[in-house]
Amino acid sequence: MANKNYIITDLGASNGRIVRGSFDGNTIDMAPVHRFENIPVIAGGSLYWDYLNIYREIKKGILKAAGGSDIISMAIDTWNVDFSLIGRDGRMIFNPLHYRDPGRSDPVLKALHKELSIKEIFTITGWNPLLVAAPFYLYYLRQNFPYIIENTSKFLMMPDLFNYFLTGRHFTEYSIASGSLMLDYMTGTWSERIMDTVGLNEEIMPEILDSGVYASMISKDVCSELGIKPFNVSTCASHDTASAVAGVPAKGKNWAFLGTGTWFILGIETPKKIIKDGVVENGFCNEGGASGSNFFAKNTSAGLWILQECRKKWNNIHNKEFSWEEIEGLARESGPIQAIIDIEDPAFASGSQDMLNLVTGFCRDSGQQVPETIGETAYIILASLAFTVKKYLLELEAFTGIKIEALHMIGGGVYNSLLCQLISNTTGMAILAGPAEAASMGNLIMQLKAGGDIKDLAEGREIISRSIVIKKYFPKDKAYWEEGYSRFKEIKESRRKNT
Repeated sequence: MANKNYIITDLGASNGRIVRGSFDGNTIDMAPVHRFENIPVIAGGSLYWDYLNIYREIKKGILKAAGGSDIISMAIDTWNVDFSLIGRDGRMIFNPLHYRDPGRSDPVLKALHKELSIKEIFTITGWNPLLVAAPFYLYYLRQNFPYIIENTSKFLMMPDLFNYFLTGRHFTEYSIASGSLMLDYMTGTWSERIMDTVGLNEEIMPEILDSGVYASMISKDVCSELGIKPFNVSTCASHDTASAVAGVPAKGKNWAFLGTGTWFILGIETPKKIIKDGVVENGFCNEGGASGSNFFAKNTSAGLWILQECRKKWNNIHNKEFSWEEIEGLARESGPIQAIIDIEDPAFASGSQDMLNLVTGFCRDSGQQVPETIGETAYIILASLAFTVKKYLLELEAFTGIKIEALHMIGGGVYNSLLCQLISNTTGMAILAGPAEAASMGNLIMQLKAGGDIKDLAEGREIISRSIVIKKYFPKDKAYWEEGYSRFKEIKESRRKNT
């Protein structure tokens, strides 16, 4: 068959990319056509997403991807949590705040718990109700700026906002609706209990669609502006993590995935949500996935964020642009472990701190050797991430009762072979690394489902496995890394007692 062409828009917390995907009936091929940095803007003391620039870059990518090709469809996936509000005239009346905005974790947001407890939110949604989630800020707006809520006609999560700009239609998809923390997982519909509490109603909420269906067409205005032919706008798993999980080329059962990007997420697909004591307290949650699936997972907002922020500092200090390959090479030269940090410490999740000083300060305050070079600091961060993955894995097995037999690494971290090897060493497991662009591949296979080229997620994953090369890593120096994990636990416990 002749190749069919698609546009994949994959927007992460630190960058965005537009890819032209193609399908020849057997395998898929991905050709990135446009990349851009996703840089938030501080204005009036608040941290906002630069949503207009993101939309401009999306249109640039569409123009490049559509040039010379007949496009079947496009789909958008983005990060979770953040949202916008549309007024009665169809214009935005609330700009999307960044989830790292200091106001998103302000103690005043805890006021929601006077009416909705953590346990009740978890029981309704299956999610761990972090303070940065939409209901907390919506409740804050209702209490302090009611005119905003009163004049809202539509609530849109980030992928829904960009789809609205492109099509003029309000709709959402199951996985990102789940991430709003306003979806009742038992019914698959918006929770009246949560909506009533935050001041919204069913008319304000967009229609919830399944992933892998055609939702609309790109608007005539956009086609005229860009000089392109119209094509379908499909749903994928609109939450980028859910798209990435869809893009895991796994078979059978008892496998887990590790998403490695700005955030780290470790999880496992489950036939139903896991609602039991200890889930919230240990930072796990149930997230909606592609085709109505569920995955039980744990996030850390630190992830590669710590190394990314340190790299910015090194670039400024040395007045040069360090490549990730350079940093990995320097880290290899500096091994073995010099110190360990607790990446789950809240300080490392902040968007307004000097990350390099936080790392060295943690080492100093915990009585460890303070790193002096780029390589030493990078190695400490990577090894600490690997130990954290082991901790998550043990917790995951305890909650699910499943012995994990295969760990699939996906996301940008798979390009760092040192990180992959360290995770294999700490967990004692073989690591299957790839694809790096799992979210884009998961996005594409849902577009194939929308067009009737595949029937389900399993068939899409089989196509992905035929289309890529998976690199394998095997554990080394078992005794050394078990001793290191014991030190890791001691440092975490000591830190907890002293804070």
